[in-house]
Amino acid sequence: MNQSPYGTQQDPNSLGKKVGSAAGRFVKKRTASVAARLVKNVFQKVIGKGIKLLILKTAPIWGSILFILGIAWLAFMLIYAFPRTILEDKLAAATDKIEAFFGFSKEDMKGYEDILDTYKEVASRWDEGLNEFQKQQVQSYEFSWAILAGVDRMRNDPLYYKEDYNGILFPGGGDYIAPPTNYISIYKAAANKFGVDWNVLASIHFHESTYSTFPSGSVSVAGAIGPMQFMPATWEKYKVDGDGDGKMDIMNTADAIYSAANYLRASGYQKNQRKALYAYNHADWYVNMILSTAQQIKNKDLEVENPVDKSEGLEEKTTDDQSNESSFFRSKKLLTPKPEETFEALRPIFHWKDSKITTVCKKEVTSTNEQGETVTETVTETTEETVKLLTTADTYEGTYTHTYKWVTESAGNCTITKEVLNTIIPPDNFMQPFYDYLESVDIKDKLDIETTLELIALFDERYRLNLEDRESLNTDNYPKIEGSNGWVWPTVSTRITSGFGDRSCEGCSKFHDAIDIGAIKPGVAGDPIFAMADGTVIVSKYSQTAGNMVTIDHGKGVQSRYIHMSARLAKVGDKVKGGDIIGKMGTTGNSTGVHLDFQITIDGKKVDPRHYFNM
Repeated sequence: MNQSPYGTQQDPNSLGKKVGSAAGRFVKKRTASVAARLVKNVFQKVIGKGIKLLILKTAPIWGSILFILGIAWLAFMLIYAFPRTILEDKLAAATDKIEAFFGFSKEDMKGYEDILDTYKEVASRWDEGLNEFQKQQVQSYEFSWAILAGVDRMRNDPLYYKEDYNGILFPGGGDYIAPPTNYISIYKAAANKFGVDWNVLASIHFHESTYSTFPSGSVSVAGAIGPMQFMPATWEKYKVDGDGDGKMDIMNTADAIYSAANYLRASGYQKNQRKALYAYNHADWYVNMILSTAQQIKNKDLEVENPVDKSEGLEEKTTDDQSNESSFFRSKKLLTPKPEETFEALRPIFHWKDSKITTVCKKEVTSTNEQGETVTETVTETTEETVKLLTTADTYEGTYTHTYKWVTESAGNCTITKEVLNTIIPPDNFMQPFYDYLESVDIKDKLDIETTLELIALFDERYRLNLEDRESLNTDNYPKIEGSNGWVWPTVSTRITSGFGDRSCEGCSKFHDAIDIGAIKPGVAGDPIFAMADGTVIVSKYSQTAGNMVTIDHGKGVQSRYIHMSARLAKVGDKVKGGDIIGKMGTTGNSTGVHLDFQITIDGKKVDPRHYFNM
């Protein structure tokens, strides 16, 4: 290689090679690009059009197939899948209720799968012997079958029947029942093995499943399962074969007790008892409850002879033996279902009075006199009808008293004079007859009474809703609202056409959670509607049922609602003062005449507006 004063000089032959190589790469690249475009054009113009043509030509075939498949899928979902899902949900709900009734033993359900139907049949007789007009008046006193089932469930609970129960019932004795003696040996053996306190295990067993009786079901809403309420993942980590049968069953009482003891030890029970219990259920109130009940159990010094040690094998009754001993209806000494007896004790008894409905009609009658002249005269016809009006209803909640007032209504050329419901006076001591009956069947403890009520509500959702309606009649429970003495009556008329509570009109709800106020001139719309107090409009709309409606939030949990108006004069977000006009009276929506439906709710509960206006 020769040197140049300007640096290294390139060999001419080498330069030619590079130029040739570069030219070759360029040609190759361009050739590839041209080929790619050629293939793309061919595909788009030839193959693409061919595929498109094929799709268009075959569209009637595959389109029809897809349509048929779509219809078949839809039919499957409508005819089979959706109804099956709904049915399964209903069956599951029914099964849950039956399981909640028997609780602790699937074996007990055999032969009694239709037990709830028995209660329904008995309860359905509550209004026997009444005519249709009477039935309309007593609709809100419908007797729920769940009352019979709930009471029988607690009456038949093995923990309550002393002759067949090895535990100890402490008279007036606080909020717990001592454990059955056949469980105590299991608690003590587990406690000895894992270094925990047996009475703490007993306390957990009681509060989690009431000693494996499961009054609220064996699976909690959170998914915890079994006598000691283990979450499945936790069970897998700490499960123990408690009864030596070679199995570890989350529903087996001995296995569950041993596993709970194992979990407490692993959670540091010996170093910090409260911390370990907090790990079992993350709540301070739970820890306090467990320790309080454990101390009560310990104070009773419940000793058993020859506590069984796990190493020797359990000689006490196994879970299967216990379920046979505790069988819900099979033990000769246990009570049996008595829906008829409970029904006769708690069914509603109605008392009636005769009342006359007088109808006076005037009509013109045309006749021919002796002289052959046509004479028209007004004739008055009076008819009377005697009806039965409900005066008192003796129920398991107490005695309700119905009062009436006389009204005269116009209907065309007729006037109708009759008594209409004025007020319903609720019982002085709400639910006292029910509590008295529970005491007569040895259900006295506050916790047991609450459990009975919870079971009833579980069995029948309508019972809970009806109970809330009945409780809303008791004005003694109404809260005192600061400033309520300055509330403004919502319209110019004070004529109440339908009060708060029971009503017996056709096509309307049996319990009216508002009051109806008639127009100053009956049947004439347009009376102004006033906001009862300062507040913010949160609803202003038309509803098919309520018609034109406005709802005002007054703060502190108080809201007022005005419905069936002919016009709304306030919109959402408006700040109103008490007495401001927010609408006009009318008869829109599901309404039978010109009136204002006026409702007040306090903390979400409906109250009788008349209470706060001293009417």
